[in-house]
Amino acid sequence: MLLGFVLNSSNPAVSPNKAMIRNAVELSFNKTLVKNSITLPAKIVEKAINKTTSEVIDSIVQTTTYVATPQNEVNTTMINNDIVNGSMSKISSLQLSSNPDVAINTIATSIKDASFGVIAKNKINIRYNYENDILIFVVLGILSVLLAVLLKLEDKKKGYGLELPNIEKTAE
Repeated sequence: MLLGFVLNSSNPAVSPNKAMIRNAVELSFNKTLVKNSITLPAKIVEKAINKTTSEVIDSIVQTTTYVATPQNEVNTTMINNDIVNGSMSKISSLQLSSNPDVAINTIATSIKDASFGVIAKNKINIRYNYENDILIFVVLGILSVLLAVLLKLEDKKKGYGLELPNIEKTAE
């Protein structure tokens, strides 16, 4: 919990930006499904939205490098609209299959393509900076070595036998 708290505190813009991307993906999916009169169970749509959002974010993090735009300069409404409009534009030029699985995959691919361009162009901050979390691990490592040395010294003074086996073999 501590690491999660430190990570979110160190990266205050990442969670809202990821939520904004998810919202745009969800809106794009819903508009497309309504426009094309495609009815699917809510679970399938939710799963597709989550998977598409994860793939969009992962593709940006794994394939691009940029200095993120400061959060106060990010117009989330405009970016959200750009993602939705770009997705709708890409999807409108496609012929969606009557097979729901194929249609979902086609919609997801179009949304990923449109989202990737908008996010990369606007340099949205969706990368975590793990420096503070790593620093916590370094401090804990140093403290554990210090504790081990103190235990060894105490064992040497008082003869607790901390390094002796706790089960001894008996001679037959």
